Amino acid sequence: MPVASLVDEEVVSQALQLREGERGTVEVTGWARRVWTIMDDWEVREEWLVVHRLSEGKMRYSLSNAPADAPLKVMMQWRGQRYFVERTFQDEKSQMGWGELVAQKYRAWMHHAALAALALYFVMRVRRQWAEKYPRSEGLKEVFGIAKLPALSVANIRELLAAVLPLQRFTPEQAVGVVIGHLENRARSTGSRCRK
Repeated sequence: MPVASLVDEEVVSQALQLREGERGTVEVTGWARRVWTIMDDWEVREEWLVVHRLSEGKMRYSLSNAPADAPLKVMMQWRGQRYFVERTFQDEKSQMGWGELVAQKYRAWMHHAALAALALYFVMRVRRQWAEKYPRSEGLKEVFGIAKLPALSVANIRELLAAVLPLQRFTPEQAVGVVIGHLENRARSTGSRCRK
């Protein structure tokens, strides 16, 4: 855990508008100060202590190895990129099956991770193609009274897939056969684990 001490008394502070979001302008109040950090191995580094307060009042703190002459707005934009990474993880867990991971072996975990990554790639590709094929009208912003129109969601893509991919319908005999096959596979798997 790094320990920080102040380099100087100068604190850079600024109210910033970072970007346009779906719920309006993302505004933060940011502060930055140069500090010395002492790492676990007693390595000493000069870094930025970056603090920002969101519009709802929550405070966030982070250390940055940005150059000493980096503008506060740039550091805050870099800090704000984390939102998109976290949002991607949230979509993977809730919409693409990453949250249902039940793997007992490393190889199974790797296969599941690869399939979740492929699903995420597919979703991003569909979003990009949709945006190119169906550009959003600027007039809709005024109609709805918003600054930014929403993008295609994972749930929207799921609905599109359900519309174009017909679901196979089983006869009662076929359904019983599928269930029996699943039960046999589970029994084999349980027996294999018990023997080990």
